[in-house]
Amino acid sequence: MTDAPDAEAVRALLRESDAAFAAGDADRWAECFAADGRVLLLHRPPIEGRHSIRAHWREWFTRYDTSGWDPQTELVELHDEHAYAYGTYTERLVSRDDGSKTLVRGRLVHFLRREPDGTWRIRLIMNSHSHPMEPEP
Repeated sequence: MTDAPDAEAVRALLRESDAAFAAGDADRWAECFAADGRVLLLHRPPIEGRHSIRAHWREWFTRYDTSGWDPQTELVELHDEHAYAYGTYTERLVSRDDGSKTLVRGRLVHFLRREPDGTWRIRLIMNSHSHPMEPEP
């Protein structure tokens, strides 16, 4: 990382993104993304644009309690107006319908950029599972 204030701004955005996701707040989570942001999930079509990200996760958060979201950011690199972050996560999804629980473990890669107003936003996030999904008692 080359610039400490930018590195802290990127890490603050990642913390805000994680807190919004764990809170199940689709509006707050979508605001972490650039207007043209994208989410690439395992075995699913891309979710493109802040509006689509918000709509997708509003529906998702009504179906699942994501308060068991536990990410670990392992690497953040800055390159001028762009930043990259790699991390892992453990997620305990709880169905709001029947209370069933699923353990999900995986990896995340974030691609971020500094917007013209100087704020950092997520441009692209990709995930992959590191273990098969497991039902929990």
